Amino acid sequence: MKRVSIRLAEIPEFAKEEYHQDQVTFYSKFTELTFKALNLPSVAEFMDQLAENLNLETVEVRVLRMPSAKRRVSLIQKEGKPHLRIEMPEGRFHKGSGLIDIYPGVTPFPKLVRPFWRMPIRGYVLNGAIRALIHEMLHQSAVHDEAEARRLADQHYKEFRRTYLSRFEEEFKPILKEWKKTEKEIGLR
Repeated sequence: MKRVSIRLAEIPEFAKEEYHQDQVTFYSKFTELTFKALNLPSVAEFMDQLAENLNLETVEVRVLRMPSAKRRVSLIQKEGKPHLRIEMPEGRFHKGSGLIDIYPGVTPFPKLVRPFWRMPIRGYVLNGAIRALIHEMLHQSAVHDEAEARRLADQHYKEFRRTYLSRFEEEFKPILKEWKKTEKEIGLR
């Protein structure tokens, strides 16, 4: 029985008003491919097993199309050199509705600027979306302490990599190919 269902949210109306059109296009394709990646057989099998282990009957997940409003991008000095620091939630569990939101990886560009460099979708899916989904499922299963949720998420994530990574890599190839095509179409370097 499938316990985890994942859907793709609609592009919100505010996106067209607040973001450069190329960023809306970028996030639209990025989140579409993230949605496809989270539905790959290897990921789906792992998430269903995790839901069963956590005694979760159903897990409803929504892949959001635009970054969290709580995102912060800043320039910091590290060892005398400027570095971008991006802080943002990657996921959120809504206690009232039982819904888990997964946010897309954020570009380091201001909202009204055209994106101009590539974003690593594979790294985001593995280190962002999958990890965030595990973390939020732990919150759904009543792990309220944030440090404990991070620790357990790391353990489960390592298990996913140990058990499913080679299968995931093979399944992910068409998605990566599609993303590279999109990067070219958008004009990312």
